[in-house]
Amino acid sequence: MNLTAVFLLAIAGQATALLAQALLAGLAISGSETALGSHMLVGGMSLLISVVQIAAALLLRRSSRIPRWLVAASVGFSVADAAQMAAGRLQLFALHLPLGVALFGASIGLAIYSWGWRATQIAATASSRQSVRAQRGADQRQSMSSARAATCVPPAVLTIG
Repeated sequence: MNLTAVFLLAIAGQATALLAQALLAGLAISGSETALGSHMLVGGMSLLISVVQIAAALLLRRSSRIPRWLVAASVGFSVADAAQMAAGRLQLFALHLPLGVALFGASIGLAIYSWGWRATQIAATASSRQSVRAQRGADQRQSMSSARAATCVPPAVLTIG
């Protein structure tokens, strides 16, 4: 299995785990202790998946196959996932519940972006942005040299007649 597939599967696994978390949380709130135990177990799995996602993102970025923001998003996701687990263990539900909703939304956004564009297309987009920036720089340098050349040319003599 290649690194891109690991990254994409980690993102999909994260979204799936967080969907399961929402369902298990609903059952746990209704009083099921089995659901609460499963909710805690899936939370631990979600954190492990986010660590795999970070490792894959770092390695993909190292070879310039994904943009930097995906690495930052993966790291931020892992930090938020750890805070989510801590808030749940400490029974800080005012933080735990909204953070869970935000994590689920973020995981769906990452999944749509990553699976919709594919990592190679993401890299192509990143490299095309770099080439556009380089082209803009070349255009600016050319226009500046043209402006300098235009100021050095003596004014044309008009003849009427």
